[in-house]
Amino acid sequence: MERNVLICKALLLIFLTSVSAAMVINPEKKISNLPFIESFGLQGKIIPYIGSKVNLTCKMKHAEAGIFLKAGLAIREGGRFRYIFEDSGHDGLVAHLEITDVSKEDEGVFTCCAFSAGIITTKTLTFKTAPYPPASI
Repeated sequence: MERNVLICKALLLIFLTSVSAAMVINPEKKISNLPFIESFGLQGKIIPYIGSKVNLTCKMKHAEAGIFLKAGLAIREGGRFRYIFEDSGHDGLVAHLEITDVSKEDEGVFTCCAFSAGIITTKTLTFKTAPYPPASI
């Protein structure tokens, strides 16, 4: 678990450094709430069938940024993976990882990392796929 936290921290620092020119930072702003992850799992009651599209949803509070890992490695957007971020209001951030054309190779442990003011919180999810059920005759 500590390895995941270190990876999250490094990746988020790179992210925040690359966008810091566009950010306005108020040094007098006091951050009293630590980031935490309310929930992390499959959106809806969807079974991750091989060949289907799924959405892993991470609901965070008091987070400035978020990122997903699989087996301790950052998931890069592109190909079958797409990141979607939305502001849920009241210091909330929702991150979605959309996976298209799910395959057996997608199985494993996914980690959602929430970051704010140098603090990182993580939550893991074990992802398993299922073959499509046989068609009804």
